[in-house]
Amino acid sequence: MGKYINVPQSILGDLTATNPAALYASTLGTDGATEGKVTDSAALFETTDAVSVGDIVVITTAVAGYAARSWATITAVDSPTVLSVVGIGLPATGTGGLSASGTIFSVIAAADAYKCVVAAKDFPSVLQAGDWVLNTGTNLIYQVTSVPEDTVIMLNVPGGVLTGDTVVVLSSVGVGSVSVRVDNTTVIRGNVANGQLTLHYKRGATNQKLTIDPNDATITSDAFAIEFMRLAERAMKSQWTNVALQMPLIAGGVDGVLYADTLTWA
Repeated sequence: MGKYINVPQSILGDLTATNPAALYASTLGTDGATEGKVTDSAALFETTDAVSVGDIVVITTAVAGYAARSWATITAVDSPTVLSVVGIGLPATGTGGLSASGTIFSVIAAADAYKCVVAAKDFPSVLQAGDWVLNTGTNLIYQVTSVPEDTVIMLNVPGGVLTGDTVVVLSSVGVGSVSVRVDNTTVIRGNVANGQLTLHYKRGATNQKLTIDPNDATITSDAFAIEFMRLAERAMKSQWTNVALQMPLIAGGVDGVLYADTLTWA
């Protein structure tokens, strides 16, 4: 068999979310600045939009001091154009984020706020609680809390995935990993300029190279390669002839997590 490192890859990649539509999606944004309030004169929160206490208001375009997908819970529907809210999407006192003017937002029904929905998928066959969903548009990652339906994943944070978002699903226990042999390599190298990992092999008179590119093409760190080499050294020192060690997901890059994206033989 040999000695292998199981390198994490996405279980499912580049999925387009088909979540239920927002109850209300602002186009011009908030147009009032009041502490603890979301104000939008174009809304009809009480009637047409059918907004209720407990629904979630999500910032969809980052504003000063508040990242996209910062959110707040509706505590009262004050009027057709004003909501009372509390949460990380606005300051406890003063105005900012959702309580400032000019913030683009959406209102998500409480029942849908924690969902990641993808049509025509069989999530229970490959996913479990503790796995991860990466939103590649916002570069934010969320933990799976349950998989209640074939097409539905429940996340640990509301508003993490909205309809139309692109997501990647990652395993917390190595499902989908690719096994890379290390006991017959001649050289293993990392490249700090692009995060790339290369393994060199010798087969008779032929030199072969396996190149593993992480998911972040802009990274200038060899953290991915360093972790691989640490595990490779551990595998090589093992007294056992046949070894397979699982490489974890590595923190880093614009997505906050690194995993193998492409593997290329040359």
